[in-house]
Amino acid sequence: MRRLDLRSRRGEGYIALTILILPLITLIMALATEGMGLAVTYRRAVGLATVGAQAAGATVQFSGGGTGSASDACAAAVRAVCENAQGCGSAVAVSCVRDGNQVKVTVVLKPLRVFGGPFSLNATRVVGMASSEPMFGINGSE
Repeated sequence: MRRLDLRSRRGEGYIALTILILPLITLIMALATEGMGLAVTYRRAVGLATVGAQAAGATVQFSGGGTGSASDACAAAVRAVCENAQGCGSAVAVSCVRDGNQVKVTVVLKPLRVFGGPFSLNATRVVGMASSEPMFGINGSE
């Protein structure tokens, strides 16, 4: 039977390495999770802006020799974004600019907060933009 040598230092290097690396791995995982939260928020903001731009583009008015967006295109865009976001408030802000036939919709969202603390990503808002203009015909050039 082998005797246990209590003065042996085998394995101490692995324990020290684990103790030093564990906080670094935790920090990397926290930053990755925060970054994914920001990416999800950005994709949602762009999606909502696209919905608003499509709603504004759907207000096409055919007249004389061409097309034009209706005067209430921005109202339709804001209404569509607020309906899809289940209400506009402090977490969702929508702005719309109508420039001739083109409508630009901007959606500002508060990012998801997964972790807090000194090492979290401190983005206060995420902005998504989309624009549309009325088209007609099969490929928009007819």
